[in-house]
Amino acid sequence: MACLLPLRSTSLAIRVSFLVRIFSTIFLLAWQTYAWSAAVDNGKTWLAGQIITNGTVTGQANSISLPTQVQSEVARTLEAMGGSAPSALLQKIQQTQVPTVEYLARYKLAADQQNASNTTYLTQLISLQNNDGGFGAAGGSSSNALDTAWGLLAMQPDSIQTQAAQMLLTGC
Repeated sequence: MACLLPLRSTSLAIRVSFLVRIFSTIFLLAWQTYAWSAAVDNGKTWLAGQIITNGTVTGQANSISLPTQVQSEVARTLEAMGGSAPSALLQKIQQTQVPTVEYLARYKLAADQQNASNTTYLTQLISLQNNDGGFGAAGGSSSNALDTAWGLLAMQPDSIQTQAAQMLLTGC
């Protein structure tokens, strides 16, 4: 405690110096938080501005990733940052229809962002789970960590519970 608060017997200069250091630290932390927040806002604005009205993303053809991967990561990032992705982008993600674990997970997550039905994607995804509990890239592939992570991401408990409730309510 003696390190945090100067004793009454210390000089006025030491107490003032202590208070100046405390307020300086608080000011620097507040400024850094403001600067970080502004940088994040600028990044979100830039990322959202890369989405073209047809649902594609500027520069996706030049990326080492496939277009659906780029589109999906943009949509997931905007949602994670408290925003939302345009419907055209979410619909574009689901149009590709490649029956791999990664893509089915991406389609299912995009459907979730639209509050749309994801039953087909979830059913297909579960059918690709191997007996060892993991997932391979596609049906018949050996389990691997990356595709298992994608499968589990799409099958989060909230998603499965929501899907089960929808199936009970609608009868399908």
